[in-house]
Amino acid sequence: MFQNIPYEECVGLCRQVIEIFDASDYHYYPSLKIYAESVIESDTSSYLKNWKYFCKRFDREFDKYSRMLKLPKRSRTFRINRKQYEDDYHFFRIYFWNVEGVIEFTFYFFLLILAFLLIYST
Repeated sequence: MFQNIPYEECVGLCRQVIEIFDASDYHYYPSLKIYAESVIESDTSSYLKNWKYFCKRFDREFDKYSRMLKLPKRSRTFRINRKQYEDDYHFFRIYFWNVEGVIEFTFYFFLLILAFLLIYST
């Protein structure tokens, strides 16, 4: 998700998504299909904008339905390693805006303070 992929591959993926939606008896979020169709109808100069809209909506809906179904959340490591973030701001939200990120940030902050105290206490 959120990666710049070639136009033909992008259109192929969106066609597969629409086929899955059509076979699912309307058990999907309607705007996902609309965004997928807009990618297919786009020309080569504007398809990436529509592809990013589709990815953003898909990302939100996946998380929402995972919570509803009590499925485990995608870990931040999984999302970062697979580049499932839109931009730098989204990356930092994934990395720091959760319990693991806060704990890690606090740990490194205290290490930095400890190093500072050790260096300047002499």
